[in-house]
Amino acid sequence: MKKTFILLISFILLIHTGFAQVGVTTNTPDKSAALDMKAMSDKGILLPNVNITKVSDPAPVLGNAPVQGLWIYNNNTAVIGTYLGISTKGFYYWQQNRWNKMATPLDTTGWGRLGNIETNPSIHFIGTRDAADWVVKTNNTERMRVTAAGNVGIGTSNPTNQLHVKAASVRFENLELTTNDTDAGLVVDNMGVVKLSIWGSAYFQSSDVQDLPSSAFSAISNPAIIDFSSSDMLLNTIGTWNDSDNTFNVFFSGTYEITAEANFYVQTVSDETMGISLVLQKWNGTAWVNVIGNRDQYEVNWSGKISGVYLTGVLALNDNTKLRLVIQRTEGGTASGNIKIMSDQSTGIQYSKFFRIIKVS
Repeated sequence: MKKTFILLISFILLIHTGFAQVGVTTNTPDKSAALDMKAMSDKGILLPNVNITKVSDPAPVLGNAPVQGLWIYNNNTAVIGTYLGISTKGFYYWQQNRWNKMATPLDTTGWGRLGNIETNPSIHFIGTRDAADWVVKTNNTERMRVTAAGNVGIGTSNPTNQLHVKAASVRFENLELTTNDTDAGLVVDNMGVVKLSIWGSAYFQSSDVQDLPSSAFSAISNPAIIDFSSSDMLLNTIGTWNDSDNTFNVFFSGTYEITAEANFYVQTVSDETMGISLVLQKWNGTAWVNVIGNRDQYEVNWSGKISGVYLTGVLALNDNTKLRLVIQRTEGGTASGNIKIMSDQSTGIQYSKFFRIIKVS
């Protein structure tokens, strides 16, 4: 009976392999397949399970001579010689004298076209592990390069700065408008290099009356300081104002344009003339020094009238330079008179004094 069953099975296999094809659970194996398995919906194929001990060792395959392309499933969790990041269990095939794992997306350290999962930014990256540039291309044309030195080039293969963009134009959209006093702007020098530059202005304007009797001020040694307060500051992006000593401290080195005006009401002129100078002073570390000034001269018949002194100039200042406005009485040393800094609404002079500082470069 046993021999009869074996002969029957052999006959069936002979029929199904008449064209070098084998069909399992099918009588019509596909002509393109040497083995065609029409499995049921709840079953799979189980390959031989072996325990590889080393990817370069053919054992434990019979005879230690696996044929090229031999496929197995490895159960060993301590395979020696696997690639970094590849798990040891799984399907392997023998090729080029080693077992090669059939990697899954979770096994490989490569970056997939559809993205990656379970990445760790502390160890995973796109780039090179040697002193070679990294290049990004589209349409087989280089679009961006990161050099081995760390410079990034867009539109250039030889970036000379940390970010080097070579293009006819660069667009920025939806930038936030800032009102921060210490914010800076970007400028482009004559070599096309983008740099940080501070510019801006400070503007003080007041209608307050400031009395200046003849005893309150004289020449350089005893000037009268023009009073402003923080509430008079309408704009400031370049420095700080100190109410306690009426000084302005600039944040940054550069070229500044200074303008100021004081409107005087001349109360009395006791001598023939009285010279009044409006002067900008800066602190040099040991003393106040005159840097910009303008003078007006008043005679006796100017008593009871309003006039103004205006100054303007451009000067270079170092960072943290301290400035102030003063009034000096400069005519002959004997002239005396009482004046007020004040506005005159009847003549359209709405403000008694102003002080403007503009950083131009």
